[in-house]
Amino acid sequence: PLMKLEKTPLIITFYCVLFIIKTKKPTSGTKTMSHILKHVLILVLFLSLSVKIFAESSNRTLAPKNTTENAKLFLQQHINDIFKTLRDDSLNIADKKQVLAPILRKLVNFQLISKLIIGRTHWKQLSTEERSRFGIAFEKHLLDSYLSKLILFSNEKLYLDKAQKAKGKVSIIGRIITKKDTLSITFKLYFPKKWQLYDIEVEGVSILQSYQAQFRPLLKSKSIDAIIHNLKQVPAET
Repeated sequence: PLMKLEKTPLIITFYCVLFIIKTKKPTSGTKTMSHILKHVLILVLFLSLSVKIFAESSNRTLAPKNTTENAKLFLQQHINDIFKTLRDDSLNIADKKQVLAPILRKLVNFQLISKLIIGRTHWKQLSTEERSRFGIAFEKHLLDSYLSKLILFSNEKLYLDKAQKAKGKVSIIGRIITKKDTLSITFKLYFPKKWQLYDIEVEGVSILQSYQAQFRPLLKSKSIDAIIHNLKQVPAET
């Protein structure tokens, strides 16, 4: 438990001080100074070790866990924040988009999506500067797409039913209940250092694969500069 870990440096310090107090003092003044310095050095070493152990233990305790339950909790928390914003009648559309944008940036791994859309072969051929420019342009394009569709939500409800894990990735299957119908939805998350969303499937249609179908042919006929220019000009529709 974290509370016990927090007491560790204090406990070690207490025993070190107690050890010094109980140690027999030499009669010589020179030896006394040497004796004190030696035990001060021991105390410092013990403190350094205890602080290091405490820091490592705390990091392990507080680090995000690569578990299915943690992935589902991560997604549910962000969905709650999104729907809370959408149902806030005190916010107009512009204000809602402004609140939702940072929530989506925490939830979605735009960099990974950009790489997956371009494909491994083409991605390797791009320079660092080209990757950066494409990533920035595509993030804005996809963010605008998400925001424009989320704003249309009114009384819809979303339920997360079950989660399946395979090779470090988790698929969380849920339902969107509207006034007229119930739609199946699957959220796909990946764990590099923390859980992040990289794809959504609605009724079996993948957003990631839809973008791949759009961009892969363009990469064969157009330069990356032309594609980036189109991203900046064309409104998000997917």
